[in-house]
Parts: sequence; C-alpha cells; structure tokens
Amino acid sequence: MSQFSAPLTGAAPLKAWEEVLGQLPNSYMALDIETSGFSTASDFILSIGHVIVADGVVVDCLEFLLNWFDVDGVDGRELARRIKSSSDYMEKQGKRFHITPQLLQQRGVNPIPVITEYAQLLNQHLAQGGKLVMHNGIFFDWPRLEFHARTWGKVTLSEPRNAIFDTAMLEKASMAASIPNLTNLSIEAWSRRIYAMKLAGVKWDLHNHCATKYNLLSKANSLDPSHQHSALYDAFLTHLLFQEFRTLSRQFVVQEVQRVVLIDPPTVQEVGTGHLLPVSRYGHLG
Repeated sequence: MSQFSAPLTGAAPLKAWEEVLGQLPNSYMALDIETSGFSTASDFILSIGHVIVADGVVVDCLEFLLNWFDVDGVDGRELARRIKSSSDYMEKQGKRFHITPQLLQQRGVNPIPVITEYAQLLNQHLAQGGKLVMHNGIFFDWPRLEFHARTWGKVTLSEPRNAIFDTAMLEKASMAASIPNLTNLSIEAWSRRIYAMKLAGVKWDLHNHCATKYNLLSKANSLDPSHQHSALYDAFLTHLLFQEFRTLSRQFVVQEVQRVVLIDPPTVQEVGTGHLLPVSRYGHLG
C-alpha cells in the first residue's frame, strides 16, 4: 500500500483527498439512522433523518419514526426486546436511547412506504451526481439502508462510487501517521482502508469526541444535547462536522449556521403520496 509521508495530522489527509478527488462538496444530503441493534439482517431501522444542504445552507430537514409493530411478519415481542437491549447497552455507556416501543406505536408511521421512498430518493440523488455525508455511514448506515430497501421496499439501492463522504473516517485519517494513497481508489474504498487501520488511542465518536473537539454545538446554539442519538440531531451534527472539515481543508469561511431546535411533530398522515412527510423537523429560531 502506498502512503503519504508521515506524520500527517489535522487537515493534511483532507487536503490530500481534495488533490485527487476534488473539493469536498458544499451541497449534499447528510443522513443518519437509529436501529434496534447492530445486526444488519435481524434489527430494524427505527428512525431515519436527513439534512439537505445546498451551497452550505440547510434547505430541508426531516425525520421519521418507524412503527414496525403493526407490520405483518414482525415479531413485536422480539423487537421490543431488541430495543430494550439497545437502550440498556447505551445507558451503560452513559448515552441516552430515545426510542421506546411506546413512542414508535404512538408517533411512528408505516415504515414500508418511508423505506421505499427513501430508497427511490437516494437512487435519484446518486443518479444526479449527488453526494451523501454520514458518520460511520459506509460501515453502519448504508448496509442497513441497502438491506431494508431490498427486503422491505423491494428497491435495490444504486452502488455509490465517490458519493459517500464518511466523517468518521475523515476524523480517523486526520489523526493517522500515514494514510493510503487515494490514487485509483474510490472514496468508499479509501474509507474502508482507513477503517481497517489499527490506530491506538484514536477516537472518532461523533458526540463524545468530534462535537467537543470541534466545538460543533457553538455553531448551532439551539441544538439540544439531550437529543443526541436521534436521527435528525445526528444528521445535523454530521453536517456541522463536515463543514468544519471543509474549513480545515480549504480555509473555507463557513457561513453562520441558522439556529435550529427540535420542535414537537405534527400529526402524521399516511405516507404514500410520493412525498416524504416529517415526524419531526427542525424549526428556525429568530
């Protein structure tokens, strides 16, 4: 494996990336999911949220809670057990898991049309050359989106090539002594090599590491940290992190991010009209 000269820290991997693949995009979809556990095939996407960014400005934010308890073929007791197990696991790590079976049943929507429409939206986005920004998305979010799209939405997601910018792998690479040469590698293949590197003491957790290191909450003062690990909050935080990487790589002057806050969701109508309907969204504050 060819490598850049050591040591490489901070913006060097980002600059190296741009030299080969071009500038980090300023228009993209930041995406995040929350699941009932770690298994791609056995666990379920419980919430999905995205942030649409055009020229550095957030133009749309949506989040859905997905109620699988009313779907034929889903074992509700087993799903509830998995949700409880995930909640216990995160609690032991000092993290809060917001999703409960009761929340999904009270405020969730039919997951099948949501999964189907997201799959179609993502395929359209990729076909138009759109970019995706996710945190550990190549290894966690995307495989689960692929599985759900194929299994429940009966849609095959297009294979992304030079489309997924994984902020977790960018952060890991920024602390590596050397990184793989990008020549002849797609962004996704490069990220897989970064993921496989054994780096003692290197951290890239979105909340406990990145948000603190880059002071991300100061860039959107109304983001309530109590909403950590909800899909829309994490998608928005990933967007802020990616903009920080743009700043590091190009000395880009980031426009002031609009202050946002998670507001109470509206009444949910059945999804199936061809348009994604929000379960919760971020609203503008003066």
